[in-house]
Amino acid sequence: MEARDRYLRFLQRSLCAVSPSAIWRVAPVLRSPDGNQFSSVTVPDVVPLSCDDGSKLYLKAMQRFTYGDHPDHSGERKVNTLEYAYALTNDPYFNVALFSWEWNPSSEVWSDPHVHLSRGDPASKGYAKQHVPTGRVAFEHVLRFAILQHGVSTLYERDAALKMLSEILDRWNRHKSW
Repeated sequence: MEARDRYLRFLQRSLCAVSPSAIWRVAPVLRSPDGNQFSSVTVPDVVPLSCDDGSKLYLKAMQRFTYGDHPDHSGERKVNTLEYAYALTNDPYFNVALFSWEWNPSSEVWSDPHVHLSRGDPASKGYAKQHVPTGRVAFEHVLRFAILQHGVSTLYERDAALKMLSEILDRWNRHKSW
């Protein structure tokens, strides 16, 4: 439980940089092979984000994970991400996702980390269905992208929020195991 709680504490800290009321909710995955899988989702399902220019973006995020013994540190526990999906849009109904980052290694269609652009947009002429390869993407990458590239407002001083996200990403990079 300590590893899971620590993991969620960092996710929540990141989310609080851009949303005053959204939270991460965790639940066991029903019918998981070993009974040790969990899903975390943002609540509300669609999180409104205010932008500096007065417009809005909307965020959805999900991670599926497990936790167990740390391979490098005896007696410590570690969270292992099994799948993620993050999306940003300017459509509150999420009919079109401007950016949709996904990784599902058990997918039969595309098992590597990737991003979709303008998913669901009929004007995209099919490129929205393409899987543009990426490396693994952390939730904090998405928030930094939203802040820096799309002007999403932070709830406290922008530089301090970006520094906090960078520190969490540094920690993520130090502890990743792939």
